[in-house]
Amino acid sequence: MKKNVFILLLACFWANAESLHVSENQAIPLASHWILHYFFENGQQVYPDSKSANITISHTLKEFGGFAGCNTIGGKLKTKKSRIRFSEMVSTKSICEQNGIENKVLNGLKIANSYKIVGGELFLYKGKKLVLVFESFRN
Repeated sequence: MKKNVFILLLACFWANAESLHVSENQAIPLASHWILHYFFENGQQVYPDSKSANITISHTLKEFGGFAGCNTIGGKLKTKKSRIRFSEMVSTKSICEQNGIENKVLNGLKIANSYKIVGGELFLYKGKKLVLVFESFRN
């Protein structure tokens, strides 16, 4: 009897552990924490020195928050299928030595109008032009 209870508990634990794991083939939801992977400058991919710039998209898909490289940011979000719009953005006003990454993040979010998620990365586009790439915090 004790052996059967132990096996049942082990099976329950195993099932719960499997449900918490996100495999490479499983889609990562838009409502996640995303870290800036790269942006574009003069048509070239630029990888930031630090992985501090990030956004977190709420589970309701109506708000976002994050850190643009120097200041905390937040705002409203609208999505429909592959369309996305970041709006009503607010930011703290810290004085930053170098705000190049911050400007790229803020401008990229302002102009982004579509997205796709592939292999743990969030690609933000303006039309067909890729403007920002974030990687999932889960990776």
